[in-house]
Amino acid sequence: MTMVAEAHSQTADPHSFPNYITAEMNMDDQMIAHMIQAVDNDPEEGVIAASAEEEGRFTSDRALRRSQVFRVPAENEWIGVYQGFGQFIEQINAQVFNFNLEGIEALQIARYQAGELGHYGWHTDSAYPNNRRKLSISVQLSESEDYEGGDLEFMFRDPPVKASRQKRHAIVFPSYSVHRVTPVTKGARYSLVAWIRGERWR
Repeated sequence: MTMVAEAHSQTADPHSFPNYITAEMNMDDQMIAHMIQAVDNDPEEGVIAASAEEEGRFTSDRALRRSQVFRVPAENEWIGVYQGFGQFIEQINAQVFNFNLEGIEALQIARYQAGELGHYGWHTDSAYPNNRRKLSISVQLSESEDYEGGDLEFMFRDPPVKASRQKRHAIVFPSYSVHRVTPVTKGARYSLVAWIRGERWR
């Protein structure tokens, strides 16, 4: 499998440093179906970081996060996905963010279902002092009409900013951004998510 970015992107505010960008990814339907099947066949409960005092440990908090995930192994048929993501991040980072990056954490395929009001409340992906996540990426795997609710939103202003729901759109944003996924009220929302690490901010 290969996965590369199309040559265009857009920013939330073209007159300032971007809060996030949206880029279309070249992913065929067979690849997307394989990803959805992976989380449907072998789901784990989505977890959150335990606390600043217990950095590196994780716990379940279904009030904050209610979802299932599949942790994508960096081997076998998934190697191409990691290679494609690496190319994509290099391109986007060079064009837009210019962060000092080191590598991708393990990819996850996430599922939010209506039956349990799947959601992820307000949070950042780099909450604790030694967390070295710099960029976060969420790729829409579902058709927008396949689910209701389930919006990826950012707390850049009031009301929150809604990201694109279009299938194959990748939303790329600094990991310190406050964001959430609103409760899914119908159907299921699938996404491929990743975090890119780098040197600590200074």
